[in-house]
Amino acid sequence: MDLVENPNLKESNISHPWEYARFVFIKDIFNTLIREEDYLLDMGSGDGFVLSQIQRSNKKINFIGVDKYYNSNQINKLKSRLKSDHIYNKIESVEIGESKVTIVLLLDVLEHIKDPKKILNDLVKNIFIDKECKLIITVPAFQSLFTAHDKYLGHYKRYNLKSIEKLIKSCGFIILDKGYFFYSILIIRILEKLAEIFFKYDNSNKVSQNFKHKFFRSLIKNIMISENLIFKKIKNITGINFPGLSLYIVCQIQQ
Repeated sequence: MDLVENPNLKESNISHPWEYARFVFIKDIFNTLIREEDYLLDMGSGDGFVLSQIQRSNKKINFIGVDKYYNSNQINKLKSRLKSDHIYNKIESVEIGESKVTIVLLLDVLEHIKDPKKILNDLVKNIFIDKECKLIITVPAFQSLFTAHDKYLGHYKRYNLKSIEKLIKSCGFIILDKGYFFYSILIIRILEKLAEIFFKYDNSNKVSQNFKHKFFRSLIKNIMISENLIFKKIKNITGINFPGLSLYIVCQIQQ
């Protein structure tokens, strides 16, 4: 979750079903790529939700969290919670000795950045980034669906497959996989956008307003996880990328 939504890093803060379903989707990708001795870097690690889930799912994965908006109190709180010294607000401060980062997560980060190409190029120049490092990137899809919620979160833009591919290729990276996910909630966002246009509907601070009922939250989460799995299998079989509210791209640094 973005720090703007959980600045106090409350562990009891109710996570959106979308956030957990996204983690499950991404975990299936990086689990096929990472080795036990490798480091995984979560750029824009926010309230630490992804890192905490990684820690729970596989204690053997070495992880690093970097978020430029962390203050010293937030860093200390996450270090204590995650029992790790590898939490930073500057990537230049990362220190892992001779070890290398082989997986970088950029989960809903690039939409916050005016010049994402510069950030990506600067990132891979760090000495601790492996020469064959793989990046797993997610971004919100379709600029036409940009709403007040995007502005609230500090987004500059939304992407489609063509625009994210263009960015990745301009950095000289090799694309390994790509596609959309979160399909049913695409319809909800379309309706919200129409309501914003015609009825001045404001969806800015909506993430934690609902889903406080455990059963309902679990139901929505499981629906999201299931549809992501089903549509990815269909994509793998047919090659068809059905549109979703988010998109992902897996790429590798080109030697």
